[in-house]
Amino acid sequence: MKSLFKTTILIAVLFLNMAGNRLLAEIAKNSSPLSLSIKAEKGDLNAMFELGRMYMTGEGISKNPAEGIKLWEKAANAGNPDALWALGISSYQGDSVPESKSKAISYWTKAAELGQLDAMLCLARAYENGTGVKADMENAVKWYIKASNKGNYTAQWELAYMYLNGTGVAKDENEAEKWFKECARWFIPAAEKGDPVAQFYFARCYECGNAGLKQNNALAAMWYQKAAENGNTDAMRYIATMYLEGIGIEKNPQEARRWFEKSAEAGVPLSQYQIALMLYQGIGGAVDKDKAFYWFKKAADNGIPLAWVFLGDMYYNGTAVAKNASEGIECYKKAAEGGVPIAMTVVGEIYIEGKGVEKNPEKGRAWLEKAAAKGQAAAENDLGVIYEEGIGVKKDKKTALEWYTKAALHGYTDAQYVLGRCLYAGDTVPLSREEGLAWLKIATSPGSKSERMAEILSEMKKMETELGPSGTQRAKDIAKEIENKYLKKEGKADLETANKMMEVIAKNQCVQIATAIASYQCEYGHLPNFNGNQLTKTNVEMLTSRDRINNPKKIDFIDLSPWEYGAGGTNANGFCSPYSETELYQVCLNNGTNGIIVPKDGSGLKTAISKQIGVWLSPASGSISQLISSWD
Repeated sequence: MKSLFKTTILIAVLFLNMAGNRLLAEIAKNSSPLSLSIKAEKGDLNAMFELGRMYMTGEGISKNPAEGIKLWEKAANAGNPDALWALGISSYQGDSVPESKSKAISYWTKAAELGQLDAMLCLARAYENGTGVKADMENAVKWYIKASNKGNYTAQWELAYMYLNGTGVAKDENEAEKWFKECARWFIPAAEKGDPVAQFYFARCYECGNAGLKQNNALAAMWYQKAAENGNTDAMRYIATMYLEGIGIEKNPQEARRWFEKSAEAGVPLSQYQIALMLYQGIGGAVDKDKAFYWFKKAADNGIPLAWVFLGDMYYNGTAVAKNASEGIECYKKAAEGGVPIAMTVVGEIYIEGKGVEKNPEKGRAWLEKAAAKGQAAAENDLGVIYEEGIGVKKDKKTALEWYTKAALHGYTDAQYVLGRCLYAGDTVPLSREEGLAWLKIATSPGSKSERMAEILSEMKKMETELGPSGTQRAKDIAKEIENKYLKKEGKADLETANKMMEVIAKNQCVQIATAIASYQCEYGHLPNFNGNQLTKTNVEMLTSRDRINNPKKIDFIDLSPWEYGAGGTNANGFCSPYSETELYQVCLNNGTNGIIVPKDGSGLKTAISKQIGVWLSPASGSISQLISSWD
């Protein structure tokens, strides 16, 4: 899947405003439209290219894209690599020619084979992301290496991350650091001279501790600020995040909101979503749901599926827009089709109950099963109801109880109540009255919510009376054991777990050491059991799923599974990760989470857990089972 970070950088490279670009240095000093026109008529291919660029942008001449394309085509047919590259850009974007990504690949291939650096970079990214051509990491690496060897620091940066994460190449931290340092030779002087892309990379190196630079969030923030002020749209989003979180700079939600809005206006989808959220919730300024609706729509149209959930809510409830249940349902469907678990649950319930659509239990159950596979407790509970009541299926109390148990273990209060009653009565499961009462104790613990709470409390009191003081005490002890083993309530720090994590880090001397252990620990209070050596996408998405959409609990992220997702890029808030950004924001945003990075050495881990923030770590070499065994 394509990386939003990479796409943004790609578009920056693709834009035809060449101010400061190396191509301008190659154009003759006398570059007025008249002079270029004379040279072009005499067959000067570089003049044709530059004059075409001026027609395309309207720089120094009346804008005339048709004439610009004509000049580029003439130069390209004569073998001018810059014209071939530029025609590839126009074809990729559908700018003044019909959009054709396959034709763009053809142009870039010809240009790259003629040594055109920007074409090499575009071609490498196309092969990496499978855009206009079948994804092919071998070809991606080939073109990154060619561009890197010719001194393209963007390619060197990407190649460094590929070696760092073992994507398309054998993992080699020494080789990664070599390329980080090599690209730093180019972008550090350029950054100091005011080049915004170079300033952005400089900031990244300080943030991640690459290229021989010591990790320093304050210096990272300083360079992000410079790059943002010089117009780099990625830097705008990064500095906005740092202002929002107070990372390397004093926390300032107002400044965060200002920079997110600038980045959103420049077309960055994640910033469009973030500014919408801030406007919707009144973060960094007044609530403005009309503007929030506008930006949610922009973000949704630009590929942020969680934005469709908010649009669905707004249409369904008539917030900042005329109430329109059918339109709301369509928005929920789009979110569900985009992989948002909570939207899958909503759509499933809509079909089951026939809310604004014709009842379709089979379709509803299918959506609920998809949501349940992603760990949505509400969906698991709904499936329990379906099998208990026989909604579109044959009644099956055993299957129903299996779903209720899953939902109960994921903290769903009503499911805990059902499970407790079944255990207490020996209904479908062996009789275990104390354990039954224990589940009702859990269901009524602080923070639990249910419309049936009065009923649950009443039933619990009856059980306590029947079991007496000793039975009730045993139930309390069992409840504590269940909570410690399976459930992690909000507000309980687990510093013991953090200490164990630190011990494992030190013992194994590795950066990427664990699967989704710490986040799972914070959520459920016990270690996950995956019965295998790899963390699958299903497990990642299951563990990251949230029932909350508004004011979601924040989750910290460290590097996630490099073999399951694309490499190179940043996470949802722009910090180091071997994920491609698109993949990571899908995991992050689809589940109502945000991400920041805990440093590679594990520092900050205790603080994160003590604040009830889940922390994700990624697997190292060796099996997960070996790692988990080291905790015993």
